[in-house]
Amino acid sequence: MNISINSKNLNINITKDEVFILNTIIDKIDFISLKKITSNNFKEEELIDILKSLYEKKIVLIDDPSLLKIGSFNNNTSESSVYLYTNTNISEQIENIYKKIQEEKNYYEILGVSPKSSLKEIKFIYFKLSRRYHPDIVKKYNLPSDIKEQVDTVMLKLSNIFNILKVDSKRKEYDRTLNIFKNKLKSIKQANPHNNNIEKSNEYTLLASNEYYGGKLDKSLQLIKLALSYNPNSKKALKLKTDLDILINKNKILNNIKSINELISVGDYYEAFEQINDLIIEYGDEKRFLLKKVELLDKINSHKNKNKIISLLKDILSKDKNDIQTREILIEYLKKVDEKVLLKEQSEELLKIDPKNKTAKKYIKGKLWNMF
Repeated sequence: MNISINSKNLNINITKDEVFILNTIIDKIDFISLKKITSNNFKEEELIDILKSLYEKKIVLIDDPSLLKIGSFNNNTSESSVYLYTNTNISEQIENIYKKIQEEKNYYEILGVSPKSSLKEIKFIYFKLSRRYHPDIVKKYNLPSDIKEQVDTVMLKLSNIFNILKVDSKRKEYDRTLNIFKNKLKSIKQANPHNNNIEKSNEYTLLASNEYYGGKLDKSLQLIKLALSYNPNSKKALKLKTDLDILINKNKILNNIKSINELISVGDYYEAFEQINDLIIEYGDEKRFLLKKVELLDKINSHKNKNKIISLLKDILSKDKNDIQTREILIEYLKKVDEKVLLKEQSEELLKIDPKNKTAKKYIKGKLWNMF
């Protein structure tokens, strides 16, 4: 018996238990045993009733409904091998979330939860989505190139959203911000029902400036976007938005690098590696990101990642041949992995740029010269 989900009918009213079962089915990309669900969450009779109700509502499609009986779960029968699988359109799911992100929907709308949802519910949905859209998972599907590009944006946004909503103080501040926008908009409409768009834009720009100078950058950015929605050509609003974008990105990068350094300090290299890759995807292959990636590859497995490390350092040097710092790092690494020919070559190049460089001199004119 095969059970799949009809994604076109998921907007129908369903119970909490039915939602749980649907989430369990959708959450599993590969085949899972129906027995596993019953033993962990429901009695066999309860699960059968839920599946029957979903079948009747045409949400769950069952090729042979007659097999929905207790005997199906008996290990001694030939019908014990019952499986669930999902045939939902992964491209459509990714596109829907990506569209919400582009439309700058609030965090709850993007996750598909209620602002009143508990942390446990938000956690469940976040980990379900992050597993489902993880690059290692979606690469199994033959997705169009434009959908593949959207996956990284979706994953990064989901991670950023969860990092805020999982911390009680940050979530309360975010919720307060959402309420402020609603109340401000309501009060402005009530107080000035005949205000034209330019006046409304100026009012929101003033509110955004106050928040900006108070150090509340995210709140200021939301207000300035609201100002621009009334007057897209406002020079004051556009200037403030540019300043905000630069400052927010700068702070965000610094916070991310701080987080990566903390992960490195506790030996969580693989999580740090994922985060530096996210930075590169979002902001490009800046030198500081690539050098951090080199550091992580070296810590994970210096010799196994030798070619990757050398290639990354050479990529940095290809953009600036006079980059002394990167060339010194490359030279020290070549010595570490015993790449004698390349070590000599890079040391000579560095001496051409900086004839007094100590790092290069110790490998060219020092005791190590004889090894060549």
